[in-house]
Amino acid sequence: MKTVIPTLKVGDHLQAEIIECLSSTELICSFEGDLLRVQNLSANSLKPGQQIHLRVLSTNPLKFGTTTKQRTLSRHA
Repeated sequence: MKTVIPTLKVGDHLQAEIIECLSSTELICSFEGDLLRVQNLSANSLKPGQQIHLRVLSTNPLKFGTTTKQRTLSRHA
């Protein structure tokens, strides 16, 4: 795992690339070479190769969801 993943906090945003669509609500994405399992919380149809914005939903276990926000690697105060 890269050095960014262990420092993520709930609410952080990042950008990743979709590698595989497991279903309409579950994706495998790549972030800096690490594979992440992501929940598609949007109504958008997503495809492999697409860049998406993610939000950290929890850290233990680490969970991500899609977001329409354009901020990346931002932290909430």
